[in-house]
Amino acid sequence: MQAKARLKIVRYFVEHQGVTFKKTESIASDLGKVTASLRTEIGKINQIVKKNLKLKFKFIESKQDSGYRLNPN
Repeated sequence: MQAKARLKIVRYFVEHQGVTFKKTESIASDLGKVTASLRTEIGKINQIVKKNLKLKFKFIESKQDSGYRLNPN
C-alpha cells in the first residue's frame, strides 16, 4: 500500500513539473494527505531513488518556505 501512495506522489510531481516550488500544504491538500506524512513519504522516495538509481541529488527537492518540486536536473 505504501508503494502505491509513493507512486501517487511521484506521479503528482511529474504531472506538475516546472521550475517553481509548490507549497507543501497545497500538495498535501491535492493528494488528500497530512503535511507531516507527505514530508515523510517524500523523504522515503528520495532515499529509494538515490539508492536504486544512484543519483547524487534529491529527486524531489525542497526549499524552506517554498515547498517542493521535481528536481529539474
